[in-house]
Amino acid sequence: MERKDFMLVVRKADPVVYREFKKKAVERNLSVGRALVKAMQLWIEEEGGEKKPDPRNFMKVVGMIKTERPVKWSTEVDETLYGWKK
Repeated sequence: MERKDFMLVVRKADPVVYREFKKKAVERNLSVGRALVKAMQLWIEEEGGEKKPDPRNFMKVVGMIKTERPVKWSTEVDETLYGWKK
């Protein structure tokens, strides 16, 4: 199928977000249209496939060790990990 370019008009776009998007496109030597196509492709791929964990969110995961009370790791590490009482 032959690719045809067309004009796109976007309404109610946030001008601050658009300026940042355009700035990033220029930094990468892309036109805004090409950058928008790439963004749309990434969004479609993300929505269509199985969600993969984002490594930046690992700190949001409930801890590996569940404790009954808040733990001060720096002072209670031996007691918490090894069961040693101080």
